[in-house]
Amino acid sequence: MLITKKWGESMLDERKLQVLYAIINSYIFSAEPIGSRTISKNFGLGVSSATIRNEMSDLEDLGYLSKPHTSSGRVPSELAYRYYVNDLLSDHLHLIKEQNKRMKDLVQAELSDTNRMIESATKVLSALTKYTAIGISPQGRHKKLKRVQLLKVEEHMILCLLVFETNEADNFLVPMPHDISEEELNELSVKLSRMLFRQPVDKAGELIRSALLGEMKEQQRVLEEIIPLLDNIARENAQMEVNLQGVGNIFNYPEFNDIEKARDFVNFLENKENIYSMLEDSDGDLIIRIGKENIPVALSNSSVVLSTLHEGDEILGHIGIIGPMRMDYKSVLAIMWTLNRELGKLFDE
Repeated sequence: MLITKKWGESMLDERKLQVLYAIINSYIFSAEPIGSRTISKNFGLGVSSATIRNEMSDLEDLGYLSKPHTSSGRVPSELAYRYYVNDLLSDHLHLIKEQNKRMKDLVQAELSDTNRMIESATKVLSALTKYTAIGISPQGRHKKLKRVQLLKVEEHMILCLLVFETNEADNFLVPMPHDISEEELNELSVKLSRMLFRQPVDKAGELIRSALLGEMKEQQRVLEEIIPLLDNIARENAQMEVNLQGVGNIFNYPEFNDIEKARDFVNFLENKENIYSMLEDSDGDLIIRIGKENIPVALSNSSVVLSTLHEGDEILGHIGIIGPMRMDYKSVLAIMWTLNRELGKLFDE
């Protein structure tokens, strides 16, 4: 009796699954239509080429395979890839265990610089998968304050200098409707530095607002001028930064030998707004879009795998892969899960 497996409304018996997965795995590495003799010769399914041809014909009727006009072989459809990916997702722990020690060592070595974790993760993804990798992160996510200094530059103007733990600095001018002494500014600088020491810049305004109700109530007039400008700095640092690695890798795949397809793909990636749009309507920590599941026409021949990175409930950024529809999903998913796990450990340190 053949075992059946069901995803959504489709049900395939064990033999059809074996034939389908053999075709998918062969096509991933060859990019050439697959015939029954190839399956019979390379996969040892224990059935004749004629039986395999019948199964392939049934799979074509069910929408899992298509037949190019110039070939007697078959290629997987988007439906086939979706079926295959859903099956892999159901057994991701097994995939992670299959990864060798070399990969784990490379991941850990590349991610040793916690200030550039997502950029490093993107490099690792591209190096290991040979596809185009994307990293999306807030520019100033890891910027924590070290010191705040208020300096009088004119009678009704002060300079607010922010020094970060990375020894980077930022500053802005604060108009003062009333005069304030150097002594008051120094005293306020000390209080702000003590309160905001090692705090993320995006939390600074909130902390000062809370302090206005208590210990800093006397400095309310000055701080009310500073807070909105400090919030602007935080917003600028919260803007998303896009890191792309291995854009040229896509030209190694015959699907992109077409100059127009390749140009559309590169032009799409050059616009950051296009990258941000890939995050829209995402409903989970792992998104896999295959072929026309991608709304942008430039990605209709590609697959996208995106993973969301967290520190507790806070979203830190995203890493992902763009490759041909016949990408090696098994390897990509295993690498993504391993990276997520290693990044999670580092963010928790």
